[in-house]
Amino acid sequence: MSYIGYLQKASAISSEFVQNNGLEQRDLRILEIIFINSFEPNSHLRVIDVIEITDFGSKATIHRCLIRMREAEVIEFFHEPGNYRVKYLKPAKKAVSYFSKLEQAMLNAKI
Repeated sequence: MSYIGYLQKASAISSEFVQNNGLEQRDLRILEIIFINSFEPNSHLRVIDVIEITDFGSKATIHRCLIRMREAEVIEFFHEPGNYRVKYLKPAKKAVSYFSKLEQAMLNAKI
């Protein structure tokens, strides 16, 4: 598979994920940021961290995106023990599966 083949496959995987979960493209970009920041211990993003990224729109718009993703079971909110005021974000199983499909497509591309 070539670069173009990989990009076409990745686009199809992303489109299917967005459509099947009732998401928007903006949600997918936010999910990527949440996913990238979920690997290192103590590096999970807080809800407020994401809401303050103005590249995605107003704070209200971003908050709606987070709620939509949580309702679609793509992300999860969680608290650290003893501190229930701060909400953190992590990808849910659906999101991990989505990124695994993208990874497999990249590995199959042998680029």
